[in-house]
Amino acid sequence: MAAVLVGAAALGAALFTTQQPPDRSPLPSPTPTVTASPEVLVPFRALVDYVSSEGSGRFAATGHGRIGGTTVVDLELTARTGRQTYTLVAYDQRGGRHTAEPMDASTPSPASGTIVAGQTVRGRVGFNAPPGPLVVALVNDRGEDVAALHIP
Repeated sequence: MAAVLVGAAALGAALFTTQQPPDRSPLPSPTPTVTASPEVLVPFRALVDYVSSEGSGRFAATGHGRIGGTTVVDLELTARTGRQTYTLVAYDQRGGRHTAEPMDASTPSPASGTIVAGQTVRGRVGFNAPPGPLVVALVNDRGEDVAALHIP
Protein backbone atom coordinates (compact mmCIF):
# COMPACT_ATOMS: atom_id res chain seq x y z
CA MET A 1 0.00 0.00 0.00
CA ALA A 2 2.89 2.33 0.77
CA ALA A 3 4.27 1.70 -2.73
CA VAL A 4 0.91 2.67 -4.25
CA LEU A 5 0.79 5.88 -2.20
CA VAL A 6 4.38 6.75 -3.11
CA GLY A 7 3.64 6.08 -6.80
CA ALA A 8 0.45 8.17 -6.67
CA ALA A 9 2.31 10.96 -4.89
CA ALA A 10 5.09 10.88 -7.50
CA LEU A 11 2.54 10.96 -10.34
CA GLY A 12 0.66 13.84 -8.71
CA ALA A 13 3.91 15.76 -8.21
CA ALA A 14 4.87 15.21 -11.84
CA LEU A 15 1.49 16.42 -13.09
CA PHE A 16 1.56 19.42 -10.75
CA THR A 17 5.01 20.56 -11.87
CA THR A 18 4.32 20.18 -15.60
CA GLN A 19 0.96 21.96 -15.61
CA GLN A 20 1.08 25.72 -15.61
CA PRO A 21 -1.79 27.97 -14.66
CA PRO A 22 -3.57 29.52 -17.64
CA ASP A 23 -2.25 32.89 -18.73
CA ARG A 24 -4.77 35.48 -17.62
CA SER A 25 -3.03 38.48 -19.24
CA PRO A 26 -5.02 40.22 -21.98
CA LEU A 27 -4.26 39.26 -25.55
CA PRO A 28 -2.37 41.90 -27.47
CA SER A 29 -4.62 43.77 -29.85
CA PRO A 30 -3.49 43.88 -33.46
CA THR A 31 -1.99 47.15 -34.58
CA PRO A 32 -4.28 48.69 -37.17
CA THR A 33 -2.69 49.32 -40.52
CA VAL A 34 -3.63 52.17 -42.77
CA THR A 35 -3.73 51.32 -46.43
CA ALA A 36 -4.63 53.55 -49.31
CA SER A 37 -7.90 52.56 -50.83
CA PRO A 38 -8.99 53.88 -54.18
CA GLU A 39 -12.56 53.54 -52.91
CA VAL A 40 -12.22 56.05 -50.07
CA LEU A 41 -11.66 59.68 -50.97
CA VAL A 42 -12.41 62.83 -49.03
CA PRO A 43 -15.92 63.96 -49.99
CA PHE A 44 -15.61 67.26 -51.76
CA ARG A 45 -17.83 69.31 -54.02
CA ALA A 46 -16.66 71.95 -56.44
CA LEU A 47 -18.34 72.82 -59.70
CA VAL A 48 -18.28 75.37 -62.44
CA ASP A 49 -20.65 76.01 -65.33
CA TYR A 50 -18.82 76.89 -68.53
CA VAL A 51 -19.34 78.12 -72.08
CA SER A 52 -16.72 77.48 -74.76
CA SER A 53 -16.44 77.71 -78.53
CA GLU A 54 -17.51 74.03 -78.66
CA GLY A 55 -20.53 74.22 -76.33
CA SER A 56 -21.57 74.60 -72.72
CA GLY A 57 -21.70 72.35 -69.69
CA ARG A 58 -20.77 71.70 -66.09
CA PHE A 59 -17.44 70.52 -64.70
CA ALA A 60 -17.49 69.13 -61.13
CA ALA A 61 -15.28 67.36 -58.59
CA THR A 62 -16.91 65.15 -55.96
CA GLY A 63 -13.93 63.73 -54.04
CA HIS A 64 -10.16 63.81 -53.79
CA GLY A 65 -7.26 62.17 -51.94
CA ARG A 66 -3.73 60.79 -52.17
CA ILE A 67 -2.93 57.21 -53.07
CA GLY A 68 0.80 56.66 -52.95
CA GLY A 69 2.39 59.43 -55.00
CA THR A 70 -0.79 60.18 -56.93
CA THR A 71 -3.44 62.81 -56.31
CA VAL A 72 -6.77 61.16 -57.12
CA VAL A 73 -9.91 63.10 -58.03
CA ASP A 74 -13.47 61.96 -58.74
CA LEU A 75 -14.81 64.11 -61.59
CA GLU A 76 -18.02 64.65 -63.51
CA LEU A 77 -18.35 66.42 -66.85
CA THR A 78 -21.77 67.18 -68.36
CA ALA A 79 -22.28 68.64 -71.84
CA ARG A 80 -25.39 70.81 -72.15
CA THR A 81 -24.85 71.95 -75.74
CA GLY A 82 -22.55 71.14 -78.63
CA ARG A 83 -19.98 68.47 -79.32
CA GLN A 84 -17.02 68.98 -77.03
CA THR A 85 -13.50 67.63 -76.93
CA TYR A 86 -11.74 67.60 -73.59
CA THR A 87 -8.49 66.78 -71.87
CA LEU A 88 -7.85 67.19 -68.16
CA VAL A 89 -4.60 68.65 -66.88
CA ALA A 90 -3.57 69.78 -63.42
CA TYR A 91 -1.22 72.52 -62.29
CA ASP A 92 0.58 72.29 -58.96
CA GLN A 93 1.74 75.17 -56.74
CA ARG A 94 5.12 75.26 -58.45
CA GLY A 95 3.59 75.61 -61.90
CA GLY A 96 4.16 71.99 -62.92
CA ARG A 97 1.71 70.59 -65.46
CA HIS A 98 0.36 67.06 -64.97
CA THR A 99 -1.74 65.00 -67.39
CA ALA A 100 -4.71 63.04 -66.05
CA GLU A 101 -4.54 59.25 -66.03
CA PRO A 102 -7.74 57.16 -65.74
CA MET A 103 -7.91 55.38 -62.37
CA ASP A 104 -10.95 53.22 -63.11
CA ALA A 105 -12.67 51.50 -66.00
CA SER A 106 -15.10 54.34 -66.75
CA THR A 107 -16.13 54.53 -70.38
CA PRO A 108 -15.76 57.02 -71.89
CA SER A 109 -12.63 57.97 -70.00
CA PRO A 110 -12.91 61.00 -67.75
CA ALA A 111 -9.27 61.89 -68.57
CA SER A 112 -9.89 62.86 -72.22
CA GLY A 113 -12.38 62.32 -74.99
CA THR A 114 -15.44 63.79 -76.69
CA ILE A 115 -18.93 64.29 -75.29
CA VAL A 116 -22.13 65.57 -76.88
CA ALA A 117 -25.10 67.53 -75.55
CA GLY A 118 -26.96 65.57 -72.88
CA GLN A 119 -24.04 63.25 -72.10
CA THR A 120 -22.32 63.00 -68.70
CA VAL A 121 -18.93 61.43 -68.05
CA ARG A 122 -18.04 60.38 -64.50
CA GLY A 123 -14.90 58.74 -63.22
CA ARG A 124 -11.71 58.81 -61.25
CA VAL A 125 -8.47 60.30 -62.54
CA GLY A 126 -5.00 60.52 -61.06
CA PHE A 127 -2.28 63.11 -61.34
CA ASN A 128 1.33 62.22 -60.60
CA ALA A 129 1.80 65.53 -58.80
CA PRO A 130 3.52 66.53 -55.57
CA PRO A 131 1.30 66.70 -52.47
CA GLY A 132 -0.66 69.92 -52.14
CA PRO A 133 -3.40 71.83 -53.87
CA LEU A 134 -3.98 71.48 -57.60
CA VAL A 135 -5.91 73.40 -60.20
CA VAL A 136 -7.57 70.87 -62.51
CA ALA A 137 -8.26 72.41 -65.90
CA LEU A 138 -10.59 71.30 -68.67
CA VAL A 139 -8.91 72.01 -72.02
CA ASN A 140 -10.43 71.43 -75.46
CA ASP A 141 -8.70 70.33 -78.67
CA ARG A 142 -8.58 73.96 -79.80
CA GLY A 143 -6.23 74.67 -76.91
CA GLU A 144 -8.80 76.70 -74.99
CA ASP A 145 -8.86 76.55 -71.20
CA VAL A 146 -12.57 75.92 -70.79
CA ALA A 147 -12.96 75.60 -67.00
CA ALA A 148 -10.88 75.03 -63.88
CA LEU A 149 -11.46 73.64 -60.38
CA HIS A 150 -9.32 74.17 -57.29
CA ILE A 151 -8.62 70.89 -55.49
CA PRO A 152 -7.30 71.39 -51.92
